Amino acid sequence: MSVGEIELEEFESLFGSLAVKKGFITSEEFVQALEKQVYEEIENGSLRPVASILQEVGCITSLQIDDIFETLMETK
Repeated sequence: MSVGEIELEEFESLFGSLAVKKGFITSEEFVQALEKQVYEEIENGSLRPVASILQEVGCITSLQIDDIFETLMETK
């Protein structure tokens, strides 16, 4: 596992935790999105951001994603 992959996993985890904390999604929705992400990676050989998956299935809006990204950038 490369450093980039570790950073991506940490980012995905922070994104999901913050989305749940803000009440945008449930923890179950986050877990389902992660499962879909892994399945797609196995099937297609590419890793799609969990935010994209959550938006595609209607769990989160682009404005909520932007809000989470802004909060994550503020904490750095």
